[in-house]
Order: sequence, then structure tokens, then C-alpha cells
Amino acid sequence: MATASRTDYGQGGGYGQQSASDPYSQPSAPDAYSQPSAPNAYGQSNYQQPGYEPQGYAQPGYGAPAHGQPAYGQQAYAMQPYAGGYDEAHPPRPSVGFVDAIKLMFKNYANFYGRSSKSEFWWAYLAYMVAFSVPYILAVIIGGGLGSAGAEGAAGVVGGLFGLIALVILLGSAVPLLANMVRRLHDTGRSGWYYFMSLIPLAGPIILLVMLAGDSRPEGVRFDNPDGTQPVSQP
Repeated sequence: MATASRTDYGQGGGYGQQSASDPYSQPSAPDAYSQPSAPNAYGQSNYQQPGYEPQGYAQPGYGAPAHGQPAYGQQAYAMQPYAGGYDEAHPPRPSVGFVDAIKLMFKNYANFYGRSSKSEFWWAYLAYMVAFSVPYILAVIIGGGLGSAGAEGAAGVVGGLFGLIALVILLGSAVPLLANMVRRLHDTGRSGWYYFMSLIPLAGPIILLVMLAGDSRPEGVRFDNPDGTQPVSQP
């Protein structure tokens, strides 16, 4: 009985020492979770290596976004306005004639980005002034009356017709003319907000006209569209 006691309690395999007769006293197989280097079911270590991080998430732009950064890091940079001077992608605006300037103004109907050359703006502005002023002046002159009651009635109808024509030209040209004016300011290197100088009594419109008559400047390219497209330059 004494021998049995030594075997069970003194040499027992369950409390620290191996026992040749006890199959359960053999060291157990390596624990997959207790060994940092033991591979898991996917052939990788069980996330015990400090500092491990999947590369796809560590570099914004090539994987999932990190902390609110855009998935494509270079896209935001590409959308920034160009701030240099003239080059192949941002050439000076062309010098055009009377008819071509009118065509370009309406082709770029509501383009408030980009630039307009001096000839591109002033020929179109001259065409607008002529097209509006002629029917307006005729409406004022004819609508003033010709003496007799019958003539005054006919003059009123004709004068009203010319007045209507002038109004249609005014409304139809308002947006393209304003956009062309903003692009002309851009071409001189100024912001389009300078247009509101015209609201200053007396001196404001004169200052604005002087700005619009300025020469083209290379720094005006910073007002070009960030996506790379430009206002139409071919009539």
C-alpha cells in the first residue's frame, strides 16, 4: 500500500512529473493559442505578432479609407485649381473676330469658369449693345407720337413692337453676357466678384470697364475649371 501511495501522490504524472505507466502524464501537444508562432487554419500566425497590420488598410488610396481620408488620395489633389501660367493644357484664349466672338459667347452660355480674351469679350459686347440699342431707340422715337391721333395710335403699336424686341434681346443675352464678363475678368487675373464694382454709383461702372479692358495675364489660369475642361474656344 505504501508503494501505491508513492506512485499515486509522489510520482504522479498529473502534478508535475512524468509517469511511465500513466498515459495521461505525457506532455500535452502544443497549444495553438499559447504559441505565437503556431499557424492557424489560414496558414498565418494567430495575431500574436505585435505591430502587425494589413498593408491594404495602412496606406490610404490603395485599400479601405483610414480615419476619414479619401479612398483615392490623389483625386483630391487633381481637383485643385491650376495655379501656374500658360502651358499646353492651359493656353491663352484665342483672338477672334466679330462673328466668332458672338458664337463663342452663346456656346459658353453659362460657363462662369475659365477665361475670355479681350477680342472674345469686346466684339460680343459690341454686338449686344447694337442689337439692344437700335430697337430700344426706335421704340422711344416712334412711340413719342407723330401729331395726329391716328398716327399716334400706329406709332404706339410700332414703338411697342420695337420695345418688345429690345426686351427679348436684353433677357436672352443677360446670362451669356454676364458669364462672358466674368471670364474676361478671370483673363485679367481678377476674380469674377469684381463685377459688383458696377454697383458703386458713378465711378463703379467706369472702374469695371477699365478692368475689362485690361490685358490677359498668365495667372488667370487659376480660374480654369479644376476638372481640366475649358470653355469652348472654337466657334
